[in-house]
Amino acid sequence: HFKPADLLNCESIEVRGRQQTWTPPVPAPEALYQFEFLSHGEVTAHIDGRRYHLTAPAAWMVPPGVFHGFTYQPESSGHVVSVPAEIMEHLISGIAGHGSGIRHVVVPRPSATLADLGALFANLADEFSARRPRRDEALRAHAALLSVWFARHLIDTEPSGLRTEQD
Repeated sequence: HFKPADLLNCESIEVRGRQQTWTPPVPAPEALYQFEFLSHGEVTAHIDGRRYHLTAPAAWMVPPGVFHGFTYQPESSGHVVSVPAEIMEHLISGIAGHGSGIRHVVVPRPSATLADLGALFANLADEFSARRPRRDEALRAHAALLSVWFARHLIDTEPSGLRTEQD
């Protein structure tokens, strides 16, 4: 995934899908948080033993140690962002005091805030590819914004502040 100089990794679903015939291999759980935004198309996601059929727009977050695999419909598009756990731990630990015990989050239904999330992914992708000065700081800030978006979604969708998945 990562080049040695990269703080995180950002790929387009289009590129990843074409390279892997739209079905990336199921990875062994790594010490990575994976954030995805599907802006066009469909995907069948297998996350932590559950199956989701998602139509764009949709988003999900998979924490480290959770088995996951995806089968995208050809020509689907969006972004995949992988962030090392050590970068995310202080951001995730503030979610309702649950620390790294957060399980996966799936946002399968269109909402007004998904448009905001799409813009966050697009801005992160632009920063990732641009190679501007102070890039690491900017990428860290973008990762923080992604974690805040998912934290707010958790807080807004369940009174206890923790929602692991939404059917």
